[in-house]
Amino acid sequence: MAFLRDAHRRGILRQSSGVYRFRHIELRNRLADTHGTTAPGADAPDGPVRRRAAAMARRTVVWATSLALLGALTATAGAYGPGGPHDGLPPACELLSAQQLAPLMQEPSIRQAGHDQCGINPGPADSATITLDTQIVQPAPGKSAVAQAAAHLRRWAGGEAQWLDGPGDEARLVTRADLPNWAKVTVRSGNVLITVDLVHHKPHIAPAPVSVMAQQLARTALRNAALPAPSAPWPSMPRPKAPGTGLEGPATGSFGIAVQPAG
Repeated sequence: MAFLRDAHRRGILRQSSGVYRFRHIELRNRLADTHGTTAPGADAPDGPVRRRAAAMARRTVVWATSLALLGALTATAGAYGPGGPHDGLPPACELLSAQQLAPLMQEPSIRQAGHDQCGINPGPADSATITLDTQIVQPAPGKSAVAQAAAHLRRWAGGEAQWLDGPGDEARLVTRADLPNWAKVTVRSGNVLITVDLVHHKPHIAPAPVSVMAQQLARTALRNAALPAPSAPWPSMPRPKAPGTGLEGPATGSFGIAVQPAG
Protein backbone atom coordinates (compact mmCIF):
# COMPACT_ATOMS: atom_id res chain seq x y z
CA MET A 1 0.00 0.00 0.00
CA ALA A 2 2.89 2.34 0.72
CA PHE A 3 4.07 1.78 -2.87
CA LEU A 4 0.63 2.68 -4.25
CA ARG A 5 0.37 5.77 -2.07
CA ASP A 6 3.82 6.85 -3.20
CA ALA A 7 2.89 6.18 -6.81
CA HIS A 8 -0.28 8.23 -6.46
CA ARG A 9 1.66 11.04 -4.79
CA ARG A 10 4.21 11.07 -7.60
CA GLY A 11 1.47 11.18 -10.23
CA ILE A 12 2.35 7.79 -11.59
CA LEU A 13 -0.91 6.25 -10.42
CA ARG A 14 -3.91 8.22 -11.55
CA GLN A 15 -7.59 7.91 -10.84
CA SER A 16 -10.13 8.28 -13.61
CA SER A 17 -13.85 7.57 -13.06
CA GLY A 18 -13.14 5.49 -10.00
CA VAL A 19 -10.49 3.47 -11.79
CA TYR A 20 -6.79 3.68 -10.95
CA ARG A 21 -4.33 3.48 -13.84
CA PHE A 22 -0.57 3.53 -13.93
CA ARG A 23 1.09 5.84 -16.38
CA HIS A 24 3.35 3.06 -17.58
CA ILE A 25 6.09 5.10 -19.25
CA GLU A 26 6.42 7.46 -16.32
CA LEU A 27 6.35 4.52 -13.91
CA ARG A 28 9.16 2.86 -15.75
CA ASN A 29 11.21 6.03 -15.84
CA ARG A 30 10.62 6.85 -12.18
CA LEU A 31 11.45 3.32 -11.13
CA ALA A 32 14.63 3.51 -13.15
CA ASP A 33 15.48 6.83 -11.46
CA THR A 34 14.89 5.24 -8.09
CA HIS A 35 17.43 2.52 -8.87
CA GLY A 36 19.90 4.94 -10.53
CA THR A 37 19.64 3.38 -14.01
CA THR A 38 18.08 4.30 -17.27
CA ALA A 39 15.34 1.97 -18.34
CA PRO A 40 15.38 0.66 -21.91
CA GLY A 41 13.41 2.92 -24.23
CA ALA A 42 13.33 5.67 -21.60
CA ASP A 43 13.73 8.19 -24.41
CA ALA A 44 10.85 6.74 -26.38
CA PRO A 45 8.69 9.89 -26.14
CA ASP A 46 11.62 11.84 -27.54
CA GLY A 47 12.41 9.22 -30.22
CA PRO A 48 10.61 10.94 -33.11
CA VAL A 49 12.09 14.28 -32.13
CA ARG A 50 15.56 12.82 -31.93
CA ARG A 51 15.11 11.04 -35.24
CA ARG A 52 14.01 14.27 -36.87
CA ALA A 53 16.99 16.06 -35.36
CA ALA A 54 19.34 13.34 -36.58
CA ALA A 55 17.84 13.49 -40.07
CA MET A 56 18.19 17.26 -40.08
CA ALA A 57 21.80 16.95 -38.97
CA ARG A 58 22.49 14.49 -41.76
CA ARG A 59 20.93 16.82 -44.31
CA THR A 60 23.00 19.67 -42.94
CA VAL A 61 26.17 17.61 -43.34
CA VAL A 62 25.22 16.69 -46.92
CA TRP A 63 24.52 20.32 -47.81
CA ALA A 64 27.70 21.50 -46.14
CA THR A 65 29.72 18.87 -48.01
CA SER A 66 28.09 19.79 -51.31
CA LEU A 67 28.78 23.47 -50.75
CA ALA A 68 32.37 22.69 -49.83
CA LEU A 69 32.85 20.61 -52.99
CA LEU A 70 31.21 23.30 -55.11
CA GLY A 71 33.48 25.89 -53.55
CA ALA A 72 36.51 23.72 -54.24
CA LEU A 73 35.48 23.25 -57.87
CA THR A 74 34.82 26.95 -58.27
CA ALA A 75 38.17 27.76 -56.71
CA THR A 76 39.90 25.30 -59.06
CA ALA A 77 38.17 26.75 -62.12
CA GLY A 78 39.05 30.23 -60.98
CA ALA A 79 42.68 29.21 -60.58
CA TYR A 80 43.11 28.77 -64.34
CA GLY A 81 45.40 31.31 -65.90
CA PRO A 82 44.29 33.69 -68.65
CA GLY A 83 43.70 32.39 -72.14
CA GLY A 84 44.68 33.83 -75.49
CA PRO A 85 45.85 35.97 -77.06
CA HIS A 86 44.89 33.75 -80.03
CA ASP A 87 41.74 31.65 -80.21
CA GLY A 88 41.60 30.69 -83.88
CA LEU A 89 43.78 29.75 -86.86
CA PRO A 90 43.17 29.05 -90.54
CA PRO A 91 43.28 25.40 -91.63
CA ALA A 92 46.85 24.15 -91.60
CA CYS A 93 46.98 23.60 -95.36
CA GLU A 94 46.21 27.28 -95.95
CA LEU A 95 49.48 28.23 -94.27
CA LEU A 96 51.69 26.99 -97.14
CA SER A 97 50.53 27.45 -100.71
CA ALA A 98 51.84 25.67 -103.79
CA GLN A 99 53.24 28.97 -105.04
CA GLN A 100 55.18 29.51 -101.83
CA LEU A 101 56.55 25.97 -102.05
CA ALA A 102 57.82 26.50 -105.61
CA PRO A 103 61.53 26.81 -104.73
CA LEU A 104 61.33 23.43 -103.05
CA MET A 105 58.59 21.48 -104.83
CA GLN A 106 57.24 21.70 -108.36
CA GLU A 107 54.13 19.56 -107.97
CA PRO A 108 53.30 19.31 -104.27
CA SER A 109 50.38 17.14 -103.26
CA ILE A 110 48.75 19.02 -100.37
CA ARG A 111 46.39 16.98 -98.21
CA GLN A 112 44.51 18.27 -95.20
CA ALA A 113 44.70 15.65 -92.42
CA GLY A 114 42.53 17.76 -90.10
CA HIS A 115 42.07 21.42 -89.32
CA ASP A 116 45.39 21.50 -87.48
CA GLN A 117 47.50 19.18 -89.66
CA CYS A 118 48.60 19.25 -93.27
CA GLY A 119 50.64 16.72 -95.20
CA ILE A 120 52.56 17.85 -98.29
CA ASN A 121 53.86 14.97 -100.37
CA PRO A 122 56.25 15.18 -103.32
CA GLY A 123 55.20 15.04 -106.93
CA PRO A 124 57.02 12.92 -109.53
CA ALA A 125 59.87 15.42 -109.85
CA ASP A 126 60.06 16.36 -106.17
CA SER A 127 62.08 15.00 -103.29
CA ALA A 128 60.66 16.67 -100.17
CA THR A 129 57.95 15.67 -97.71
CA ILE A 130 56.49 18.25 -95.33
CA THR A 131 54.18 17.91 -92.36
CA LEU A 132 52.73 21.06 -90.83
CA ASP A 133 51.00 21.03 -87.45
CA THR A 134 49.30 23.85 -85.58
CA GLN A 135 48.10 24.01 -81.99
CA ILE A 136 46.19 26.59 -79.96
CA VAL A 137 47.22 25.94 -76.37
CA GLN A 138 44.68 26.45 -73.59
CA PRO A 139 45.38 27.64 -70.03
CA ALA A 140 45.83 25.25 -67.12
CA PRO A 141 45.41 25.62 -63.35
CA GLY A 142 47.89 28.25 -62.27
CA LYS A 143 49.26 28.73 -65.80
CA SER A 144 48.29 31.05 -68.61
CA ALA A 145 47.84 29.78 -72.14
CA VAL A 146 51.09 31.49 -73.14
CA ALA A 147 53.00 29.83 -70.29
CA GLN A 148 51.52 26.47 -71.26
CA ALA A 149 52.58 26.93 -74.88
CA ALA A 150 56.11 27.83 -73.79
CA ALA A 151 56.20 24.72 -71.59
CA HIS A 152 54.99 22.55 -74.49
CA LEU A 153 57.72 23.93 -76.71
CA ARG A 154 60.37 22.97 -74.18
CA ARG A 155 59.02 19.44 -73.90
CA TRP A 156 59.15 18.70 -77.60
CA ALA A 157 62.45 17.17 -78.63
CA GLY A 158 63.45 14.19 -80.75
CA GLY A 159 66.93 15.38 -81.60
CA GLU A 160 69.47 18.12 -81.04
CA ALA A 161 67.63 21.35 -80.22
CA GLN A 162 68.81 24.82 -81.13
CA TRP A 163 66.97 28.00 -80.14
CA LEU A 164 66.48 30.48 -82.94
CA ASP A 165 66.22 34.26 -82.99
CA GLY A 166 62.60 34.38 -84.05
CA PRO A 167 60.21 34.23 -85.65
CA GLY A 168 57.34 34.80 -83.29
CA ASP A 169 58.08 34.93 -79.59
CA GLU A 170 60.51 32.02 -79.74
CA ALA A 171 61.44 29.19 -82.07
CA ARG A 172 63.36 25.95 -81.90
CA LEU A 173 65.16 23.95 -84.54
CA VAL A 174 65.62 20.22 -84.03
CA THR A 175 68.01 18.15 -86.13
CA ARG A 176 69.70 14.76 -85.89
CA ALA A 177 73.22 13.89 -86.91
CA ASP A 178 72.10 10.48 -88.12
CA LEU A 179 69.34 12.06 -90.26
CA PRO A 180 71.00 14.87 -92.22
CA ASN A 181 68.00 15.13 -94.52
CA TRP A 182 65.54 15.91 -91.70
CA ALA A 183 64.78 19.05 -89.70
CA LYS A 184 61.91 20.28 -87.56
CA VAL A 185 61.14 23.85 -86.57
CA THR A 186 58.54 24.81 -83.98
CA VAL A 187 57.54 28.44 -83.62
CA ARG A 188 55.55 29.91 -80.74
CA SER A 189 53.54 33.09 -81.07
CA GLY A 190 51.59 33.77 -77.90
CA ASN A 191 49.65 30.59 -77.20
CA VAL A 192 50.01 29.24 -80.75
CA LEU A 193 52.52 26.60 -81.83
CA ILE A 194 53.32 25.96 -85.49
CA THR A 195 55.57 23.02 -86.34
CA VAL A 196 57.14 22.27 -89.71
CA ASP A 197 58.67 18.82 -90.17
CA LEU A 198 60.73 18.56 -93.36
CA VAL A 199 62.39 15.54 -94.96
CA HIS A 200 64.38 16.02 -98.17
CA HIS A 201 65.19 12.70 -99.77
CA LYS A 202 67.98 14.19 -101.92
CA PRO A 203 69.59 16.83 -99.73
CA HIS A 204 72.61 17.06 -102.03
CA ILE A 205 70.42 18.65 -104.72
CA ALA A 206 68.25 20.70 -102.37
CA PRO A 207 68.21 24.47 -102.95
CA ALA A 208 69.43 25.06 -99.39
CA PRO A 209 70.32 23.09 -96.26
CA VAL A 210 67.31 21.25 -94.87
CA SER A 211 67.47 23.20 -91.62
CA VAL A 212 67.32 26.52 -93.51
CA MET A 213 64.38 25.38 -95.61
CA ALA A 214 62.47 24.25 -92.52
CA GLN A 215 63.01 27.66 -90.92
CA GLN A 216 61.75 29.46 -94.00
CA LEU A 217 58.69 27.26 -94.19
CA ALA A 218 57.90 27.97 -90.55
CA ARG A 219 58.31 31.70 -91.11
CA THR A 220 55.99 31.61 -94.12
CA ALA A 221 53.36 29.62 -92.22
CA LEU A 222 53.52 32.07 -89.33
CA ARG A 223 52.97 35.02 -91.64
CA ASN A 224 50.10 33.30 -93.46
CA ALA A 225 48.46 32.69 -90.09
CA ALA A 226 48.53 36.48 -89.55
CA LEU A 227 50.79 36.06 -86.54
CA PRO A 228 53.68 38.41 -85.72
CA ALA A 229 56.70 37.81 -87.95
CA PRO A 230 60.30 38.26 -86.82
CA SER A 231 61.94 41.64 -86.97
CA ALA A 232 65.39 40.12 -87.55
CA PRO A 233 66.03 38.45 -90.92
CA TRP A 234 66.19 34.70 -91.14
CA PRO A 235 68.43 32.75 -93.48
CA SER A 236 67.13 33.35 -96.99
CA MET A 237 66.43 30.80 -99.66
CA PRO A 238 68.28 30.97 -102.97
CA ARG A 239 66.22 32.61 -105.63
CA PRO A 240 64.54 30.14 -108.00
CA LYS A 241 65.70 30.01 -111.60
CA ALA A 242 63.56 31.82 -114.14
CA PRO A 243 62.01 29.15 -116.40
CA GLY A 244 64.05 28.46 -119.53
CA THR A 245 66.82 30.95 -118.77
CA GLY A 246 68.97 29.39 -116.09
CA LEU A 247 69.03 32.80 -114.49
CA GLU A 248 67.76 33.70 -111.06
CA GLY A 249 64.24 35.04 -110.96
CA PRO A 250 62.97 38.03 -108.99
CA ALA A 251 64.27 38.48 -105.46
CA THR A 252 62.13 36.56 -103.01
CA GLY A 253 61.49 36.65 -99.33
CA SER A 254 60.49 33.33 -97.86
CA PHE A 255 59.55 30.68 -100.37
CA GLY A 256 58.57 32.42 -103.52
CA ILE A 257 57.04 35.59 -102.05
CA ALA A 258 58.30 38.40 -104.24
CA VAL A 259 59.83 41.33 -102.41
CA GLN A 260 59.07 44.68 -103.99
CA PRO A 261 62.12 46.96 -104.13
CA ALA A 262 61.95 49.90 -101.77
CA GLY A 263 60.55 53.02 -103.43
